[in-house]
Amino acid sequence: MATVTIYIDYNSSGQGNHKLSLSDSEGHVGSGTNKDDITTDVSSGDIIKWQIASGSTVSDIVTVSHKTGYVEFLENITHNADGSVSATVKSGFAGGTMEAYNISYKVTGDSTVHTDDPKLSMNPTT
Repeated sequence: MATVTIYIDYNSSGQGNHKLSLSDSEGHVGSGTNKDDITTDVSSGDIIKWQIASGSTVSDIVTVSHKTGYVEFLENITHNADGSVSATVKSGFAGGTMEAYNISYKVTGDSTVHTDDPKLSMNPTT
């Protein structure tokens, strides 16, 4: 069991709903124009922590939730006192299984709740 951190930043040049710039503790960095195209690799029992990047204009992670139409392998989604959100990866999923989820967030000076939808990929079992 490991803790994987996904860092959330705002990308004002992103298009449409793709305004997040994402990176993670595995070394993945959002690619393309929108900087939100990231797939984080996880294993059963891992803790995933979504954290606002240092210096970001993202002011609040409102929710992290399952995206309809995809496998759901996150459980115990919790808002933490430090403003981050964490969840546990359920067991029982084959390697390569993908989950898309929604991150809803606010930006400093804007009361609008924005949403983006990165992905998680289950690591093969060893």
